[in-house]
Amino acid sequence: MRKWFVAWCLAITAFGVGCGAPPPNFEAAVSPDNLIHRRIERYSEWRDARRVDAGTGRAIALGALPERAIVRLGVLEGEAHGGTATIRVYAGDRAAARLRTGRAERWADYRIPLEGHPPGAACTLIFDTDHPVWIGPCEVIDAAAAPPPNVLIYLIDTLRRDHLHCYGYDRPTSPHLDALAQEGVLFTNLMTQSSWTKPSVASLFTSTYPNVHGAQDRPDIMRKGLPDMAATFARHGYETHGFITNPNILPLWGFGDGFFRYVDVESSDRVNADDAKVVDKAIAALDAAAGRPWFFYVHTMGPHEPYDPPGGSPFMAASYAEHGIFRERRKEIDLYDGEIRYSDEQFGRFVAALKAHNLYDNTLIVVLSDHGEEFWEHGGESHGKTLYEEVLAAPLIIKLPGGAHAGTRREALAELLDIGPTLLDVLGLPKEERFQGRSLRDIIETGADPQRTGYASLVNLAYSIRAARRGPMKYIRDLAGGWERWYDLESDPGEHHPHKSPPPDGESLRIHTARVAMRGGAGLHLLMTCGDEARTVEGFLRGAALGDFELQYYDWKGEAWREGDAVHFRLLTQHPTDRARERDFWHAELAEQDHARLRIDAPPDAAIEARILVDGAPITPEWQHLGAGRGDIDPAQPFQALDLIADSDSHDPAGLPRRFAVYLWYVADPDAIAPEELDPKMRGALEALGYL
Repeated sequence: MRKWFVAWCLAITAFGVGCGAPPPNFEAAVSPDNLIHRRIERYSEWRDARRVDAGTGRAIALGALPERAIVRLGVLEGEAHGGTATIRVYAGDRAAARLRTGRAERWADYRIPLEGHPPGAACTLIFDTDHPVWIGPCEVIDAAAAPPPNVLIYLIDTLRRDHLHCYGYDRPTSPHLDALAQEGVLFTNLMTQSSWTKPSVASLFTSTYPNVHGAQDRPDIMRKGLPDMAATFARHGYETHGFITNPNILPLWGFGDGFFRYVDVESSDRVNADDAKVVDKAIAALDAAAGRPWFFYVHTMGPHEPYDPPGGSPFMAASYAEHGIFRERRKEIDLYDGEIRYSDEQFGRFVAALKAHNLYDNTLIVVLSDHGEEFWEHGGESHGKTLYEEVLAAPLIIKLPGGAHAGTRREALAELLDIGPTLLDVLGLPKEERFQGRSLRDIIETGADPQRTGYASLVNLAYSIRAARRGPMKYIRDLAGGWERWYDLESDPGEHHPHKSPPPDGESLRIHTARVAMRGGAGLHLLMTCGDEARTVEGFLRGAALGDFELQYYDWKGEAWREGDAVHFRLLTQHPTDRARERDFWHAELAEQDHARLRIDAPPDAAIEARILVDGAPITPEWQHLGAGRGDIDPAQPFQALDLIADSDSHDPAGLPRRFAVYLWYVADPDAIAPEELDPKMRGALEALGYL
């Protein structure tokens, strides 16, 4: 690949000098930043691009040439057209190179060396094209500059840490990861934020908990306006690339916006996903990004079911003495371990490429997983169904630039949302204040073990579970199942013997779980559970202090809009197209129960008036549920938002009766409540709900 780039660049340079083109108008040159910007998708690659309109002599100014200048240019020609585009490269007023595009329908990335031209001369690109051309990147770099450390996050999907040799597993599943652990810092207690991909990776990308980023259930889309790890690195001069092959983190669900380039490697064929194809794309990008500090996210799928490692598993037995489910479990584990070995080999191939490019020592490498996998430890298999350790205990290895703290182990609890803050801190970059995670730098450098509390949640299909962990004590609350349990992971690592009564630290874990669950959900909530009958629910919530709102529902069955100081809504429990759409497979057939949720920003003292109609008539008490069971409020009369205060988990659709109803309640930001300003009755109510 590197030879191809060099040969192509030499061909461009030799062809361009003295080409006899008309003299350009340098005074008309504009910066690429002044061109129309758009996110372009082509063949499952999303890229930030600028548009050069059709015309002759369109000039793009790239600034002064550094000592060892290289022009980096990505070109996409867009829709079908009849001609080619010619791009001339000038150093000052001297023609340095020329290239003709090949009418390619895919992105073409060029590197044009300009060594030998006087440093300080203005670099200008001149486009002659009869059709619009998209460009990105479009810049001149200094090949002699010493870039800051590069950053690689390498995620291996569905990887249990207790199946890696460097974590004590007896099988040699992970020789390349073992080698990385010897050159880095191995964390023994990473807690993922969920037990399936979408919420966990969203927490990794945004450093927020699942209830904050909103990408929790199958049809959920990540909220806009969140902090973004890739975008943060881009602001600090890094070129950000993502390479994925899991359909749960496609741009369709709100992922990838912070990356300059986000590449989907055949996620539609997840059954045949091959880590090698993802690694091939990432290795190729090393050449394209050469000379720039880069941030890479590489997401491979090897250990994810179905377990079918290329070439078979070296751990398969010739025969199995077990019978029934025990035999199947043994075979699946052997295949799973084979998948891990293959994924490890592909990771090793990428490390070898980093070393071949002389990048390994100056790259900060993070290897982790989004969740683990069940093999009937609690009666089930796969993942995304429970929050036991087999699905939350993931590996975390951090290799620092220059090999600092090589071969050390850290026992402190870490979470996925700690990764972003840690990377910024280690590299000396400014904090992103909205990140909810905490930097692990002090733990890495000193071995400190602060008593942190970790949190995970699962809102997937019919499951609605929360978990918290501090030290060896773990708390699990299953809202759909209606139970809560405490486990001591030191004496009961398999989580089979829960405490018969809450342990001394049990109540604080319960409160922590409730408080974290409230984050991201502050505001006034209206929830409609659909039931089986066709109904129309409409009305408004009015208040001068009401802020932004969001409606989570099918766009063909519901809408919300603002008129003055009122937020209006119209919701249908059923729609004539439901049958044609198979009632949205994910929600109606698999999810907790079909529902619509309207959330409106509101301060605790907001004065609110509500009007709710069902099929044109005022809602009846049997269908209306206010706050934490308040029966003394008439929503048609003004009331305060805080009057409807409730525990957000008590209104989880998974735990509510499966029938038509409308729930109206308020969730306060627990960090914004001033207890000293509350009357004793309200203070007691908030304490009972876990706010204080």
